[in-house]
Amino acid sequence: MLQYQPKTERFHRYVSKKKIDFKSSENLSVEVKVLGNNQINFRFKKDSLTIDTVTLSGRLQSRGLLLLGNKYVKFNGVPYIFGGSESAKTRIGLATDDGLILNHAYDRSGAFLLFIWGGRGYDIAYHFKRIK
Repeated sequence: MLQYQPKTERFHRYVSKKKIDFKSSENLSVEVKVLGNNQINFRFKKDSLTIDTVTLSGRLQSRGLLLLGNKYVKFNGVPYIFGGSESAKTRIGLATDDGLILNHAYDRSGAFLLFIWGGRGYDIAYHFKRIK
């Protein structure tokens, strides 16, 4: 089990479906535990009290990152004819200093009769230091 003290509110937002308001002044941490059968468990704590527990399945990618099972793709209308799509995925991995890397990618795009209109997308990564 590895324990990290990240910007827990951001980390929680990308892993859990629950909406919890965190205060930056609170002593927050997350414990990461790898379970069998490609599953990973996240335990979010405030001091020693558990706030939320999330267990996700995952698939190891070639770059050494674990693609979490909370990815989604949603279509609106008929994509590229009259509509669009929205997708998101979250990956985690270990850094060389035993830190935790969290990568979240999001894309939203659409078109009307193959004329592509504005969309939105981002790919962000966080590095969280391990608590010794």
